[in-house]
Amino acid sequence: MAEVGFAQFDIQTQNGGPTPVAIWYPTDAAPTQITRGPFVFRGAENAMPQFGPHPLVIMSHGSASGQLTHTNLAVFLAEVGYIVAAPTHAHDNFQDESGSGAAEVIKGRAETISNVIDRIAAPNPLNLVVDSERIAVIGFSAGGATALALGGLQPSMGEAVNHCEAYSDPFCRFVDPKDRRFEDTKLMSGLGDSRIRSIVALAPVTAYFSDAELATLTVPIFVFAPAQDAELSPTANSERLRDNIQTGLTFYEEPEAGHFSVLPVFPEATWGEVPIVLRADIEGFDRSAFHQRLFYRVVGFLDESLSH
Repeated sequence: MAEVGFAQFDIQTQNGGPTPVAIWYPTDAAPTQITRGPFVFRGAENAMPQFGPHPLVIMSHGSASGQLTHTNLAVFLAEVGYIVAAPTHAHDNFQDESGSGAAEVIKGRAETISNVIDRIAAPNPLNLVVDSERIAVIGFSAGGATALALGGLQPSMGEAVNHCEAYSDPFCRFVDPKDRRFEDTKLMSGLGDSRIRSIVALAPVTAYFSDAELATLTVPIFVFAPAQDAELSPTANSERLRDNIQTGLTFYEEPEAGHFSVLPVFPEATWGEVPIVLRADIEGFDRSAFHQRLFYRVVGFLDESLSH
């Protein structure tokens, strides 16, 4: 197991303005405790990376989140040899939710991930060396939709309206029936990134894609479905994805996990900074033990899917 290097810097994206990015990577440097708000982990800031090349994983967070949201999974991946980069999505984060669910922001999310790949795969401030044949994206919730778009599927605002007419899905509180006006536009076309060789979709939003569109996915995909999800209907999202994918699917359901169970176990001292919905699980559920089950499955999937 490697030690974990950690750095943060800004990149310019097509959305305009600087986009903050956090990056975790393998290093031999001695770690210390790093605290960023409620996120506490061990790492070596701005340390020299281990000699590469290393596979690259880009993380796409859910709405009202940010670059550090999945620090626990990022650290786990860096320990086993992955470079992990996570941007904060413009107008769809914990500081600015002004564009959550808007067509322009859905498009911008995918473009930001591609911009991050450009920046990390090229000469970069940390001299990280990326294996350009081994690049994956991990998306949580709204980030799951981002990952699917990067995998070559075309999202549709009109399809989200159709979804909400067909399913009783808590997600639909974000959908405006007038969004059908975007149904025939090309605004969100061409978001696929052929450099991405595999996808991990954690409690993903799939409302923007028809069953027929989901069936066209050819990139290997790991889907995690939390059976106790109160934010998204598993039937209408993760299970619909499972039922329509034609090839390359790994599906993992956790019977007692909720939507936010993938997030870190927050130290009690930080609870004042973290809404209870993000840190509470059903009685008796061991979030730490669950993370071990999930993270080892994710690593096994990535190792296998990126080895071809």
